[in-house]
Formats: sequence, structure tokens, C-alpha cells
Amino acid sequence: MKIDGNIQLFPLLRVALALIAGIAIGSYVGDGLPMHVWFVALIASLLMALIGYKRWQLQSVMLLLSTFLLGAWMLSVRETEYRKNVYGDCTYKAVVISRPVVRGKVLQCDLLVASGPMKNKKIKASILRDTIDKRYLRLALGDGIVARSVLERPKNYYTHSHFDYALWLRIHGYEAQTFVYYTNWQKAEVGLGDLSRMERIRLKARQFRDRLMVHFRAYGLAEQDYAVVAAMTLGDKSMLSKSMKEEYSLAGASHLLALSGLHLGIIYFMLTLLCLGNRHFMLVQVFILTAIWTYVIMVGMAPSVLRSAIMLTVYAFVTLLNRKRMSVNVLALAAIVMLIADPLVLWDVSFQLSFMAVMGILVFYFPLYHLVKDQILFTSKAVRWLWGMVVVSVSAQLGTAPLVMYYFGNVSFYFLLTNLFAVPLATIILYCVFVSVLTAPFPALQSIVIALLSAVAGVLNRGIAVIASLPGSHISNVNVNFYQVVLMYLLIGCLYGLGFYCRKMVRSAPKY
Repeated sequence: MKIDGNIQLFPLLRVALALIAGIAIGSYVGDGLPMHVWFVALIASLLMALIGYKRWQLQSVMLLLSTFLLGAWMLSVRETEYRKNVYGDCTYKAVVISRPVVRGKVLQCDLLVASGPMKNKKIKASILRDTIDKRYLRLALGDGIVARSVLERPKNYYTHSHFDYALWLRIHGYEAQTFVYYTNWQKAEVGLGDLSRMERIRLKARQFRDRLMVHFRAYGLAEQDYAVVAAMTLGDKSMLSKSMKEEYSLAGASHLLALSGLHLGIIYFMLTLLCLGNRHFMLVQVFILTAIWTYVIMVGMAPSVLRSAIMLTVYAFVTLLNRKRMSVNVLALAAIVMLIADPLVLWDVSFQLSFMAVMGILVFYFPLYHLVKDQILFTSKAVRWLWGMVVVSVSAQLGTAPLVMYYFGNVSFYFLLTNLFAVPLATIILYCVFVSVLTAPFPALQSIVIALLSAVAGVLNRGIAVIASLPGSHISNVNVNFYQVVLMYLLIGCLYGLGFYCRKMVRSAPKY
């Protein structure tokens, strides 16, 4: 995959920035401007763009203004729909659409309401566990229930953090949250016919994921090794302990636990290897992309994995056209598609981190990579691989460090050591899981693969714990505000511009 390092005048980047600005302004204005005002302004700007077709500069400005107004209008529509929800005490039928997980005294799960005032809406439910009959143990993904509880608007529990839990719930499709007393629910037959086709597909995909997790559980891995494997391969982080999450965060390895371009890229590569030698290249690409998107639906369609899937899809199509370049335009296209589908995703932390990491790589990779002379890089493949890993890690860190400080309050100083150690092991884990599924008909061969998987996962977890505990590995409790984050990105941009200018001056200087 080739990366276009020239970032001058990318048209889709300007469109994406206009859309983002519109969503941000629309969120800031809130109820100050009604939905129809944004819509009328959008139509007016589009008409101006049509009228000024002979003046391309005016037309370009009006089209960007239309994109800005589109973002504000979409957000206003989303907020208007949210305000129509009916909350309060009610009885409803619902389908369990996530694997129930025990958290202290409650059983947490996601419910999709099939009847009642919140029909076809997703809610986050906490069900009080009954310690006598223990009916909660028989509740599983796909079961129907009848319940009575108070449906509440999503709300925040912690005010000292920049992380907005209520907004996170809304971004991920939750329209309400509720607490269900153990006597106020019972299992019931709930027909799936009232659910949308997409929801039924998602439910089937999640049930298949649960069967895969049961299959992986049978491998006999240690508890936290299994939890890491499940997070890396199936996107289920519910079994990760708090201490394990903390260690990965402090070591700068949290990105390994969130499905992203690394994971989808490996899957794409493995499927490509399986199809080598097939002359029907277009059919092979269609098959691979179908498999990729099926996997994306199965793991829950998180923003980071959606971004990766969209970029891989575009990459596959430009490959068919013999244009093997991955540029900022492709990243901008992925952002546009996701923001049009749901403007609230702009505020999702994983969306921001994922896009800024890739943006950092696209912008900084080539300037940093060529700081080392070609004579040194071409001494061996190992040198090129090692330097490439260092540059990718630094580039991604430049793109995400301010956001990590803002949302999580920590800075990891050994991120280079972490990536050089953890990324190869994570890659081996993904390959082992893939091969273990393929070798299921051959138990003897599969047991060897599982033994390797168990050993690598154990080494990864212990290594991350050691790095996180090293002196000076991190700074915690960093408190920065929004304006400081903006200033940090401006400083990074200024340093990039200064470096670009100096490099240009050195190249243009006369040689004696």
C-alpha cells in the first residue's frame, strides 16, 4: 500500500473539514436555531452554487458552505428525533442484543425494545441479580423479555472527567438507560419480525460471535490471555480486568485492544494469501470485501473498525483501477461517509483517535522516514522494518497524544518500546487464531497452534505489565483543557511547516 505524502489541496479534505465545522457549530448553537432554518439556508446556498456555475470560485465557496450547512442540519435533525423520545415508568417487551455481563450486584446488557413507547430503540439495562432463583444465569443473547422499569435519558455519573458517558451512549445508539428490579422482568417469546432487517442481521452476527467465543474458550487459555485474544479478534473487551486495561493504557498499547486498521489489514492480507493464484481478481476482491464487512458487522461496527473497512474498500477499488495510492483524500472520504450516516460520531473518542492516528501517519511518515539516509536504510530489510516501525509509531503518537492527554489524562513515554515489542506479538496472535479455525478438522495440528497462541498471549500480557511498571514509563493525572489541545495541535502543525520549509531550503541551496 503506497501512501501519497503530498498533502496540498486535497478536495475531499476540504469537504470533510466543512462538514465537521457544520456539525460542531450545530452542536454549539443547539436549540438556538430550529431545524428548518438550517434546511432553508442549505437550499439557498445550493441554489447560489447552481446560479454561479460560470464563476467557479463562487461556486466552490457556496458548495463548501452547503456542506457546512448540511452538517449543522443533520445534527439538528438528530437532536430533534432524540427529543421525541418518551421516558418514564413503562412496561415493554425487548430482545437481549448483547451478551449479559455480571457487574457487581447487577447484570448488564443491551436491550432492543420490541413494543412500548420506545419501540425499535436500544437501551442500556442494569438488571438486579436475584440471589435465590438466579434467573439471571439463564438470560442469554437473543432471548426475549417482558420488563417494567423507569426509562431515563442517558446521564453522566462522573463530572471530573472530559469523557462524556451520556454522549457516548447516544453515539452508540442508546436512547435510554434503565434499572430493572429482579422481580420486574421475566423471559418471554418476542417475535423478531418487528425488528428491522439490519437489526436482525446484527443479532445473528452477534450470536455467531458468541459461538466463536465459546469455541475460543475451549482452547483452555488463561483468563486474561483469553480476554486479550477475544478483544483483539472479536472486539469483546467485557472480560478484560480493570488492571489489565490500565496496564495497556499506561504502556501505550490500548490501540491493540481496539479493532482498527492493524487488525483488518492483517485479515485482508490473510484472505489475499488464501486466494493467491486465482485469475478472477475482481471476484476475489468482492469476496474479500464481503468477508471484511461481515466481520465488521459481527464485531459491532465500532468507529475505528468502520473507518478501516471503508478505507480498505476504497483501496480495493483503486487497486482494480491500477491506482495504488492511499492518501488523505481516502481518509477524508471515510470520515464523510461516517459523519453523514451519524453526525454524532464526530464526538466519539475512538473515532477521533482512529482518524488522528491515520492522519498523523499520512502527514508525518515520509518526512520522518527520510531523515535517515537511503544508504543506511538499504543495508538490510531488518533496518528498514525497524525504522519503519519507529516512524509509524512516532507519527501516530503525534496525531493522538493531545487527545489521549485530554480524555485519559496520561502520557506514555515508552510507546516505541511497547510497539516494537507488542505489535509483532499481536500480529502472531491474529495469525494463530485464523490458523486455529482453519485447522479445526485436524486436532493434533490445532493443538500445536493453540499452544503457540497461549504462549504468545501470555508473553504479551506479561511484557505489557513490565513496561507499564518501569520507572518513568508514564505520567498520570495530566489535566489539559480543550483550548490547550488546540494549541498543541497548532504547535505540531507549526513544527511540521517549519521542518517542511527547512527541508525545501536545504534542497534548493547551491551545492559546492
